Amino acid sequence: MKNICSIVACLLISFTILLSSCSKDDAAIIVDSNTTKFVGEESFDAYNTGGFLGLESNNVWTTWYNNPGSSEDAVVSNEVFRSSPNAIKIKSAGADTIDVVLPLGNLSSGQWDLSFWMHIQQGHGAYFNVLHAFEPNASNWAAQFWFSKIGHGHMTVGGGALNHNFTHPRATWFQVKININIDEDLALLSIDGEEIVHWKWSEGSMNQTPTSHSGLAALSFISAAKEGSNAYYYIDDISFRSLENDGIDLTSE
Repeated sequence: MKNICSIVACLLISFTILLSSCSKDDAAIIVDSNTTKFVGEESFDAYNTGGFLGLESNNVWTTWYNNPGSSEDAVVSNEVFRSSPNAIKIKSAGADTIDVVLPLGNLSSGQWDLSFWMHIQQGHGAYFNVLHAFEPNASNWAAQFWFSKIGHGHMTVGGGALNHNFTHPRATWFQVKININIDEDLALLSIDGEEIVHWKWSEGSMNQTPTSHSGLAALSFISAAKEGSNAYYYIDDISFRSLENDGIDLTSE
């Protein structure tokens, strides 16, 4: 009986430690038979202020050329944040280009909700993209999103067939959300709570044609902006989750 009680006690302690290690402030890594991917929330608040994102996240984040800690990496900052104390800062700096990437697992099916909060500094712009495939020399862009210093942005999909304009806030936090239904080949962009545009998810960007790489591979933030603007923005409170059990169906939109 004593041995059984000891085993149960050990299991309870182990379970408690596991729960305490899965703070909502930390990135969660789910490992299954197919892939290792980020799911959950990323607030950057458990990281050391001033540290490089790739290193602080234990390589959950990487850079375009897989060089965390280099000039290509973003810095964890407490200058502007939505949830205290940190966000990440993406800012143009001479010839150096920040290009941080959050791998999402090379997903080939399902319905997914990807969202984050953005704060664009007054007089500056921003840029991000989502990728069908992420390989530095053989990537496939799903869509690109450009933000300007005057609050006018646009997204590019396909060979320019859909080059959709939108407006966006400046000098304040606003949410960017993309709902992706890989199975039905649909996606929906919302900015600051407003639905902007639906599009065919497999269409691709940068004049690419649909390929077998029409899944969901990664999210990338770059120190770039719409023409005439320099990049200077902060990202906070990223969320990535499955919509399979939420009763949300993009086909009915």
